[in-house]
Amino acid sequence: MKIILLISLLLIIEVTSFKALGIDLSGWDEVVYWDTLKKQVKFVILRAGIGQGGSDAVYENYYKKCKEIGMPVGAYWYAKATTVQAAQQEAYYMLEKLKGKQFEYPIYYDIEHEPMLNTGKEMVSKMLKAFCSIMESHKYYCGVYSSKYYLETLFTEEVLNLYDIWLAHYASSTSYKRHKIWQYTDSGSLSGKPGDCDLNYCYYDYPTLIKSLHFNGF
Repeated sequence: MKIILLISLLLIIEVTSFKALGIDLSGWDEVVYWDTLKKQVKFVILRAGIGQGGSDAVYENYYKKCKEIGMPVGAYWYAKATTVQAAQQEAYYMLEKLKGKQFEYPIYYDIEHEPMLNTGKEMVSKMLKAFCSIMESHKYYCGVYSSKYYLETLFTEEVLNLYDIWLAHYASSTSYKRHKIWQYTDSGSLSGKPGDCDLNYCYYDYPTLIKSLHFNGF
């Protein structure tokens, strides 16, 4: 059972009018002017690593830059597990990347790798639960990132009810309603960052909630 479930009955903060623009970044993304970026977005979600311990080349530096400019930040792990044991190992790799840091936004398990998806609905759901259970046991607020199609077809209702959803669906609108963050394009543009970028809307005041719960290093 999700750790936060009982606590959130008292402390959950529903902000239905809340809407913040954010960007997610990985080693594919170069940021030239962080102060310029800060004027345009309200949060950043960083890729911490990939699969069985692979580090993202920009993660440490970009985390430092975010903290220097006062940018709220979250993180995600690009999953490549095909067994529950591998998903658990990815969680422990992620914990190493989170150590000594503070995150105002959730820690996400990014499920989009084809061999992982091919394991089927029950296994994908078990792997997500295995990863997130370890995160929560170490007081991290976690969730799942995946596309609308896979969220609708490759996850059980149990896990979708347990973990917050970061939806990937590139469109001007979406019929999916269970998400708290929506990655609505992978071809956005921002001053201070060359090339296309992923842009996201967040509809939830995560910084206030996470700090009040003393999760994510707070």
